[in-house]
Amino acid sequence: MTATIGNDPEHEHRPEEASRDDWLRGLTVALHTNLASLRRISDELPADELRDHLGLIAAMVDVTREAIGEDAIAAQLPKAREVVEPRRIIEVGSQDGYALWSHSYDDELNPVILLEEQSLRPLIGDVAGKRVLDVGCGTGRWSLHLARQGAQVTGVDPCPEMLAKARRSAEDQGLDIEWLAGGFGDLPEAGDYDMALCSLVLCHLPEIDGPVGEMATRLRPGGRLIISDFHFLCQVIGWRTAFDYGGRHYHIENYIHDYGEFVGAFRKAGLIVAAIDDVIIDQSLAARGEVDDTLYHASSRWNGYPICMVIAGEKSPVR
Repeated sequence: MTATIGNDPEHEHRPEEASRDDWLRGLTVALHTNLASLRRISDELPADELRDHLGLIAAMVDVTREAIGEDAIAAQLPKAREVVEPRRIIEVGSQDGYALWSHSYDDELNPVILLEEQSLRPLIGDVAGKRVLDVGCGTGRWSLHLARQGAQVTGVDPCPEMLAKARRSAEDQGLDIEWLAGGFGDLPEAGDYDMALCSLVLCHLPEIDGPVGEMATRLRPGGRLIISDFHFLCQVIGWRTAFDYGGRHYHIENYIHDYGEFVGAFRKAGLIVAAIDDVIIDQSLAARGEVDDTLYHASSRWNGYPICMVIAGEKSPVR
């Protein structure tokens, strides 16, 4: 892996020979190219080779220090130290993880959630007057939306901290929502829900046949189950459900479930698969008014990659 600035390594282009802006843009491209290549192979390289590659990148920056300016470099040192400091990753179970995450969950711009909402809303459709069961409702993101649309909503979640925030939000907005503490084994017995929704939950469970079956039994004939989940391909390449809290970085346990597993679970539960879809990372993230560094990075680097999966099924209208 090599890099040169300009066409002739013996005659590097300096800011005085070309416009300063063009020269800095050229340096940016060269650095990005080398860093991107290094990222792809870093897991395979021994430490001495990694040192050589990082030395090349450091040298490329060093030859431009005068053009960049020491003041600009000094201003970025705190951020640079934060970026290069290895973060200690703490593995947590879903219950403990979401208890901690509840403090900031509603304040984050999460690209998974932003894109998932765009895909789910057309599948959910008009819910006015319908009974909807929101399983794993968390802080009430979907329950609150559905109630505002006129649905009779029951939100269920095993995390007291998340559920407490959901209750407060409903009270603040004057929404009448039934909240239940518990998991899939604690769902209400009534089997006359028009819809059950399970958003970004099943990736935390080792098996899905049981949970899908539990939700299906709560549906009336003709009722619909809609599930979204962290895409299994994201987990294959090493992505995890993760968050920061108290200066520490946490990973919540994840399990891989592909489309074949979901289809099998739906069929065992007596559901007819009505829709399967990949939620793709696209430029809509960068186009949003509240765009931040996380969303920009996701939209530019991973454009076209699936981040979420959606599957919907319907219960036979005949008992």
